[in-house]
Amino acid sequence: TQLQQPVSLRGHAIASAVRIGHAPADPSASLEEALQRAELALDQARETGVSVLAFSPDAYGDPESRLSLL
Repeated sequence: TQLQQPVSLRGHAIASAVRIGHAPADPSASLEEALQRAELALDQARETGVSVLAFSPDAYGDPESRLSLL
């Protein structure tokens, strides 16, 4: 995509990367839980090199127990 192309700045090629962690809306989740889920997805996107990764309870299990291990 266009975002993956290096940008030329004063004769230097500058490469950048974008990683996004996304947590689908869950009306039963608190704001803190939603942010924790998005952070887990962002961490996974960074680890795998995927540009956009959505939180999935099947993939992450119980986020509260996982975060307590961090």
